[in-house]
Amino acid sequence: MVEGRTRFMKLIFLLEEEAEELNVDYRFRPHEHGPFSKKVLDDLEALESKGLVDIDKSSTRSGNVKYNLRLTEMGEKELERLSDEMGEEEHSDIEDIVEDYGDMPIFVLLDYVYDEYPEASNKSAA
Repeated sequence: MVEGRTRFMKLIFLLEEEAEELNVDYRFRPHEHGPFSKKVLDDLEALESKGLVDIDKSSTRSGNVKYNLRLTEMGEKELERLSDEMGEEEHSDIEDIVEDYGDMPIFVLLDYVYDEYPEASNKSAA
């Protein structure tokens, strides 16, 4: 499970920036919560409509909506199929990003992205 679309967006951004063997091109632009790509959200909606991802909405303590993303059983099977087709280096790049940043508290993750990629961040709402 990925807690929040903001976290998901930053993980995809970091895959694009730091994973050497992956060819990811989402054309991120600066946004109030760091790098943003509408295409990431469009692809996430497509995965949900295909039954590969469940998106659960919940409220935060501050009253904002939090989107929790989880692979469905069909999504798990598709991920396994794609993993089998992927090269070892690509697979390793993805695992490294998830291990390094996946469980990082969101504000720590945002600070990392702001510090390491200032050109991709607009910290007006941070």
